[in-house]
Amino acid sequence: MEITNFKEKLRLYLKSNPNLSYDDFGILLLIDNLYHIIPKDIENFRMLFAHFDPKLILNTSEGVMFLDIVQSKNPSSVIKHRLNQYINIKFNYLGNTKTYNENMVKFKQLSVESSKIYDEILNVANFPREIIKILKEKDIVKNCCDFYKMLLIYKKANSFRIKFEILRKIGLIVLLSRIDKTLVIDDIDYSINRVKNVFYKGFGMKKTKSKSHYLWIDERDMVESSVDKQKAFAKYQKIMIKRNKLAMQIYPMQIFKHTPYKTLFGTKILHFSIRNKLRNINNEISYASLVEKIIRKNIEFPTLVHDVIGVKLVVSNNDEIFQLIKDLQSFLGGSSTRKKEKNTLFKFGKKKMGEFSSKDFTVWKAVYDITIPYTSEFHLINLLKEKNDGLEFSKQLKKRMDSLKNRVKDIVVEVQIQNMQSYLLSIAKGSKTDHSQLKRNQIKGNSFYKFFPQEIYEKELLMLKNDILKNNI
Repeated sequence: MEITNFKEKLRLYLKSNPNLSYDDFGILLLIDNLYHIIPKDIENFRMLFAHFDPKLILNTSEGVMFLDIVQSKNPSSVIKHRLNQYINIKFNYLGNTKTYNENMVKFKQLSVESSKIYDEILNVANFPREIIKILKEKDIVKNCCDFYKMLLIYKKANSFRIKFEILRKIGLIVLLSRIDKTLVIDDIDYSINRVKNVFYKGFGMKKTKSKSHYLWIDERDMVESSVDKQKAFAKYQKIMIKRNKLAMQIYPMQIFKHTPYKTLFGTKILHFSIRNKLRNINNEISYASLVEKIIRKNIEFPTLVHDVIGVKLVVSNNDEIFQLIKDLQSFLGGSSTRKKEKNTLFKFGKKKMGEFSSKDFTVWKAVYDITIPYTSEFHLINLLKEKNDGLEFSKQLKKRMDSLKNRVKDIVVEVQIQNMQSYLLSIAKGSKTDHSQLKRNQIKGNSFYKFFPQEIYEKELLMLKNDILKNNI
């Protein structure tokens, strides 16, 4: 009979191992509940992303070309040729096919990126190190960056896990290639600068004196703040005494520095930011956030992700959110260019946010088509023009430039507007609506089961559970 009572579990676990620590008990409970509820969309996901389906290891007639090649009895040269045909379809276009060695340069790069994604997913989920150690990609798969060698490992492997991780890696490499072909980093960087200009000019934004908000987490795990440093520190000390008495975690006082802007409409934007989903906080290229979202939401095409470019606007209160939405319409347009309007609490009459959002968190968001100049090719043309490599060359450059000047394109941008309190809730470490907590919930509630399916990993986690109870780790 399944034991659901917390105290009864504790009693039985302590009977098995009297030296059980609180950390160990936490790991045991996590293992007990990790695969308790499987997302309802798991089968639909596996239909869309067949390489992530563990059942393919037993049934190879599902149309995955790699598995068809695995069964081949042909000589290695023929197999390599077939593998290269497969990867040319995924990496290149007809008429620009490449040799096996040329394709393996990109294959290796994407192979390394895929391993980074698994590591980041596990770290963001904040699993205990003992569980991360079990779930980490096997070294034999992680260190293999050659397609043919990967096939040989698959054929020789007796382990279902090794076979699955090879399939999963190939699936992720294919997905990363699709992202690279549809979402060009240089174009996104260019578009971000252009979108930023649209907001600066459209709002007539003028910088004012920078300010600081001092914030801390109260005994309800909510955020309190003050712009007065001394008052903030006094209140912070009192709250920390309360948290200490309640045996709650103590967080340091946090500081949010921001630059307010005045607009030509008379409104005040307290904070403005713009981000690229393909770059991390250090401005380095990172695919993890985008890939996690594609996997979690079963998104068939990378172009269907509407928040690769995101704009954040922070105002003082909810009334100013209404006003800012009206101001946006003056230079971005209304319902014809604005889609997918939603918020957390129905305060603005549109759709509610996702299942992982907190009731304490208020945000208005919508997806806009924002029109910008056609391409970053302007920069390249101007650079080449400066070289002055002959009159005819300059004429051709001018002709190309003139043809592009009147061409424009629409960029899909997600715009979010929040009041300051909700924004502080989203950035304060330890708050109920800390953005990192939202990401953890999203992974643990859905994408984890797709990256790390029950059929492959549950058995090893149960072995870890037995080791902890026997005190053998």
